[in-house]
Amino acid sequence: MARIIYAWELGDDYGHIGSFMPLALALREQGHEVIFVTKELNNAETVVSKYKFQVLQAPIWNEKDKSLPNPPLNYTEIILRFGFLNKTALSALNRVWLGLFALIKPDLIIADHSPVALFSARAVGLRRVVYGTGFCSPPHISPMPNMRYWNKVSQERLEKVDAHALAVMNSLLLDMQSKASPMQSVADLFKVNIDFLCTFPEMDHYPQRSHAQYWGPVFNTAHGREMHWQVEATQKTRKRIFLYLKPEYAAYKKVLASLKTLTDAQGELSADVLIFSPNVPQTVTQQFAGEHLRFATEPIQLASILPECDLAICHGGHGTLAACLMAGVPLLLLPMHLEQFLASVRIKQLGAAKIVNLETKKAIDFDALIVQLLTESSYQQAAQTFAKRYAQFNPSAQFALMAEKINQLIHKTT
Repeated sequence: MARIIYAWELGDDYGHIGSFMPLALALREQGHEVIFVTKELNNAETVVSKYKFQVLQAPIWNEKDKSLPNPPLNYTEIILRFGFLNKTALSALNRVWLGLFALIKPDLIIADHSPVALFSARAVGLRRVVYGTGFCSPPHISPMPNMRYWNKVSQERLEKVDAHALAVMNSLLLDMQSKASPMQSVADLFKVNIDFLCTFPEMDHYPQRSHAQYWGPVFNTAHGREMHWQVEATQKTRKRIFLYLKPEYAAYKKVLASLKTLTDAQGELSADVLIFSPNVPQTVTQQFAGEHLRFATEPIQLASILPECDLAICHGGHGTLAACLMAGVPLLLLPMHLEQFLASVRIKQLGAAKIVNLETKKAIDFDALIVQLLTESSYQQAAQTFAKRYAQFNPSAQFALMAEKINQLIHKTT
């Protein structure tokens, strides 16, 4: 039996822990002990508690530095905000990780969007596995590429910021008297024993990536509350729409108003809408809820609604995108941050979605966007083409393969 740390440092919500849970359970079935060291204990408790895994708090750097360029352009400019700006910050976080290693005595670490954990594990020679989407596992390119490709920046800026982070890391390695070789690039963080790139090439946040092994996306359509559409078979014009949106989204009520108009319609086009919005205020549900516009108080079991769904509206979380595309459902994507926007762009390029970028100064006509996605068949056809391409993909089989690959790494003696 091996002891394995699952580390999660950056990102929000349930997606990271939830996507790892099937692999954690597969590893437990093989007799290994998995300890979660996570950024958010509240989400960890929600997802992990029923399985009774041990959970510890991950070290997080919360001090803000207003001197950093905003918004960040590449992966390095992101991690500068979370401990890599100077040696004091990185040393503090590294000290905690080393303490956790001493306490837990792990045989390996699985890092999900956890750059400091990767640095610390490398420094002490701990076996390392990267697990996550393309955004969490950037390509081995130096300098790290500009993710905001629409913002033209000089190569010099990217090289300068990478050189800064690299100097901080190598200086700390020297102070630690680490036996690890000096790092040659920031991308060296991701030169690990195994890289589980959990996406498809078409969904990769980095389209310029080459020579990668894709393990496919992680999503669980069986989780959540089973629900059903309130549409009779004879109601051909009443479309089925699934909405997964946060109430803090700037245009949240505008989207609901557009959907309310459709649910109340009696003409050629109307809709039945199912909504999951975490912590939605009661005043909002009272204002918009109706016979054909229902709010769920907990996550909806996607397996119960996607097979008959005509349109999904969401922020662009990777798991939700994958589940919808694999069901052949077109999307209206309303990203709230860079990771979601980059993922949304890739789906738009497939022809299966439209994107609303709130940074635009143009007025947004949600009514027209929703009607276009419901009435123009090309979007559904693109989504169904994607679904057929990966019809043989089996997430359960992939988890079994991942667990076996980790098992081989654990028992490897060289």
